[in-house]
Amino acid sequence: MNHRFIFTTILLAQVTYSSEVIVTADKISKKINDSTNSVTIIDAESIANSPANTIEEILQSTPGIYISTNGSLGGISVLRMRGTGRGFSKVIIDGLELNDPTDIDNSFQLNQLSLDNIASIEILRGSQSTVYGSDAIGGVIKITTKSGKLPTTKLRVGYGSYDSKSIDYSVIGTSQNGINYSFSTSYFDTDGLSKYNGKLAETDRFNKLNIKGLVSKKFKSSKVSYQFHATKSDTEIDDSTGDLADKDNASYDQDIHQLSIENRLFNDLLLSKTSFKFMEINRDSAGSYPSKTLGKEKAISWQGSLFIGPTFTSVIGVEYNDQQADNQYDFSNTTRRSIRNTSFFISSNYIKDNYSADLAVRTDHNSVFDNYETWKIGGAYEVFSGLRIKTNLATGYKAPTIYQTYAGSQNRDLKPTESFYYDFIISMEKSIFNIDLTYFNYDFKNQITYKTNRYENINKSEIKGLETELKIKPTKDFIFGSAVTIQRAINKETTKYLEKTPRLLVKSFLQIDSLISTNLEFTYVGRRNDSGALPSYYLVNTSFHYENLKVSINNLLDRDYEDTRNYTTPGRNIFASYQFEL
Repeated sequence: MNHRFIFTTILLAQVTYSSEVIVTADKISKKINDSTNSVTIIDAESIANSPANTIEEILQSTPGIYISTNGSLGGISVLRMRGTGRGFSKVIIDGLELNDPTDIDNSFQLNQLSLDNIASIEILRGSQSTVYGSDAIGGVIKITTKSGKLPTTKLRVGYGSYDSKSIDYSVIGTSQNGINYSFSTSYFDTDGLSKYNGKLAETDRFNKLNIKGLVSKKFKSSKVSYQFHATKSDTEIDDSTGDLADKDNASYDQDIHQLSIENRLFNDLLLSKTSFKFMEINRDSAGSYPSKTLGKEKAISWQGSLFIGPTFTSVIGVEYNDQQADNQYDFSNTTRRSIRNTSFFISSNYIKDNYSADLAVRTDHNSVFDNYETWKIGGAYEVFSGLRIKTNLATGYKAPTIYQTYAGSQNRDLKPTESFYYDFIISMEKSIFNIDLTYFNYDFKNQITYKTNRYENINKSEIKGLETELKIKPTKDFIFGSAVTIQRAINKETTKYLEKTPRLLVKSFLQIDSLISTNLEFTYVGRRNDSGALPSYYLVNTSFHYENLKVSINNLLDRDYEDTRNYTTPGRNIFASYQFEL
């Protein structure tokens, strides 16, 4: 029987729905039909046609995702997937995990990335700790950059509101001796607008430079690859209580290197991959609470993918990770603290006719909280052609970070946040429309939160939600989609809503492809708590795409709103870019 898999969430922009799409949700390539996970794929064409000019904007247009910022254009960005909090979602680019051991929650700042030279973005929702470890309770964002055999060189320049300027350069190809290469450089500079949302506020500039490279060489039964990712940025910051006119600079400097060696063994029965990673980060911030931070991470991992017949695959992984941080504040000093973690996991997938199943287990040994085990079970079944049901059950954990453990009034007794997650999905696909209905539920224990100069565990909290999604495509040139996410995130101790989690999200889009492609997006963000209730708001964004020219108009109706209390957001703004193929 030819079974078909309908993934749980649709992107509110044109996405790829072909059953031949390859995903890597379980750290092994497979057709999207054969995955039991909830996966969304955003391809390069979707990115080009979207009004989005940044990673945050393209993700913000996706159902169930909410990104808040402490001031736009350089402000701290916080990714929340299915109501989970800061640091609960992992970001990976070309297999390279992006994080920050000096950060409060070990989370990577999405505003430091560029949208240029991206081939696809794979969004994996739901608890993924068993395969991806800590920081993946909410899900995983996997970014893949462009590659190709034929040499290709592109240059894109852009200009827009707030005197914003960008230049992106990329070159990909294969040399005569068989070395594959992909290099990209992106620079963005803006006068910006004040991050503090108050009277007489000054503008806060922001600039960033991204440099990324990937080279690889294939041999008879092996492959060697090296990649680096460098990010440098400088911005002016404000506090939530007032504008800072002087001594308000913040710099960010991160370098990541990874060497990987792959080998195919036993007549391709086993694909072995060993990786060595080194990361260093320097952050320097002035403002009301000056700080200097230095972080390092060293990791070595081995992954073995076993292909046992056409119906059964298994992935085994071992990793050692050593994170170090030297956080120096006026009020605190965590000089040269480190946390080490050793993990082992095995994930297996079985596919037969019209059903598939996943089973995974993991154990972690951490220098702070000792041992922790997680597991995950998933299944999918096609009831009849076009109708599919799925369910997943998983435990997860979020490890205490160096900052949470040692900063301020230290709390070395912090326990990892524990979670139990389950979802149930009904999906229907017909020739011109898709309908998906998803129920998801998280139960947390020992969730880490800030209380009076130190971090503590709260006993229990819960997130539960319902997502309904519709996509209609009557012709190849016309697409309409809409999704509604209703979610409740409750602290069971106080019965109050958890901070900064919208209770309602609505995302809709209309795309018309013709001589000039037009995309119109609507986003509604419901009430959420942030030192009191923040009101709901809605935004309309649009873009026009003609050959190599793209014009985006965001916040078309010039709405006044706040993502984070006392921090400003842009009014109506325009950005135009043109791509040259050299």
